[in-house]
Amino acid sequence: MYRVIAYSIMKKIFVLLTLLGVLAATIIIFVSCKKEEKVRSLTEELAILNKDIESQIERAELSKGKFGKWLAVVGADVIAGWEGGKIGATIGGIVTGGNPIGIVVGGAIGGAVCGGGASGLAEQAFSKSIRDPYPNGYISTLTSRYSDFNLTGEWHNMYLDLLFKTNFNPDVNTIYNQIFSNSIDKETFDKLMEKVGPNSKTYNDILSIINDYVRSDYDINVLLDQFKRNFGMSEETEEIWYSFFNMYSSVTEIDDAYYVVERYIDFVNETSARFLKSDEIKSFNCALSVALHSTNYWSILNE
Repeated sequence: MYRVIAYSIMKKIFVLLTLLGVLAATIIIFVSCKKEEKVRSLTEELAILNKDIESQIERAELSKGKFGKWLAVVGADVIAGWEGGKIGATIGGIVTGGNPIGIVVGGAIGGAVCGGGASGLAEQAFSKSIRDPYPNGYISTLTSRYSDFNLTGEWHNMYLDLLFKTNFNPDVNTIYNQIFSNSIDKETFDKLMEKVGPNSKTYNDILSIINDYVRSDYDINVLLDQFKRNFGMSEETEEIWYSFFNMYSSVTEIDDAYYVVERYIDFVNETSARFLKSDEIKSFNCALSVALHSTNYWSILNE
């Protein structure tokens, strides 16, 4: 009888140990998989992202023709919007004592104004004239799921339209009254304009870089190198931008251009937190919002 009881106990212990072994193995496999996921590099993450995007769109080699130049015009204000958004957010935070709304609105205004100025200059070089593409006023036809996720892009297009309506010479009061009066007080706006407005050093430094970009026949390498040299850019930020433009610059349809931007917005907000600081993510959001809306604004060049 004792043998039977002992055998029964040993059998239960054996089953328990077996179950524990299976559980331990499962945990080890799970942890290993999570560890492998965590150590995936930014380069690998971007490669996976681009491969997935490529499966959904048609690509072509970067064209020096009409479509390629139109995308190149957008490239100018995307990067300018990134830098303007970065500086605007900093100034907005300082002026409002670190108020999160001041940071967000400051970034959006900086990105919109600097991006719009860069875009207008790049387009003048493209068309070799100052011609208003929307003489009756620009009306957005953008239907992206990210149309409203950040104010920068919408304001960018409003500022760009104002530039053409004022022959590229709007005064600060006009800019405020026509675009920003419902979003920020005049005193704070004036302080922002001192740093990112059309008469600021930042704005003019950006336009100087855009001139170099145009003279290089819209070489994105020149654009990124100049911004990094003049304003600073982390290696991670630079890698993301190169990866983005590798995809964006080779699309052949406007809907594909929107799709690339949308996927990079997803990436920046869902994946890149392991590689970017929070202020860098905010600047990317400003710039990618500009990318969406500017793509819509300048799509008229492809008609």
